[in-house]
Amino acid sequence: MKTHPVVKTNIIKAKGIYLFDSSGRRYLDFESGIWCASLGHCHQRLNRQIIKQLNKVMHLGPRFTNFLAERAAASILEHLRWKQGKVIFLSSGSEAVEFALNISQLATGRSKILGFSESYLSAYGIAGRLNAAPSFSTIGLSPCLHCRKPSCTDDCDELRKIDYRNVSAFILEPGCSGGRILFPPMKLVKHIKEKTRAAGGLIIVDEVTTGLGRTGRWFGFEDYQIKPDAVVLGKTLGNGYPVSAVALD
Repeated sequence: MKTHPVVKTNIIKAKGIYLFDSSGRRYLDFESGIWCASLGHCHQRLNRQIIKQLNKVMHLGPRFTNFLAERAAASILEHLRWKQGKVIFLSSGSEAVEFALNISQLATGRSKILGFSESYLSAYGIAGRLNAAPSFSTIGLSPCLHCRKPSCTDDCDELRKIDYRNVSAFILEPGCSGGRILFPPMKLVKHIKEKTRAAGGLIIVDEVTTGLGRTGRWFGFEDYQIKPDAVVLGKTLGNGYPVSAVALD
């Protein structure tokens, strides 16, 4: 198996889209950290706000309210165009995905989660064991990407095996990021969404990598014309600062 060599360098600073190592060499950061720093490194306005908040309070537990968190939650709901809803803030995208999946299981009383095998979703827990967990049913995208049929039906071999009766949620990553970026076909997402809804399951969208402008829209799910029950955010939400969120409608 061909492996890519590990670049041994010591990055000591960054500015905008560039990284600098201890030898003074400059690198173009194509990944924006790990798809996090959408505003660039050392963004002056952002840094000023972080320093300002550090001089006030470092961390608050869930028993206390804070107007900044309330404003951030209201802003997320506004961009989602939800008139009502709740937002909980967490520390990582993986944590937020797990929270949303657990909520779906508690809300429906069902155990199964449905998703695409090419999705990344989470580093641990339910989604982290995506290909091995008995609670996770997966659909392979590869056959569907090359399918020439005008619509999806239950006659499809990939779709026939799905039993929606015990599915608590269909979780969609609009740009599946498990190794390569794949955008699921519209007809496939529509079919699974309708089947899940008809069976009483929920729709969760994982916008950790696609949310907040990465696809040209505020959220990747907008290209699929669906209204999710829960939206998961991370990475870009904090421009690299460890914060994530789950918005519930």
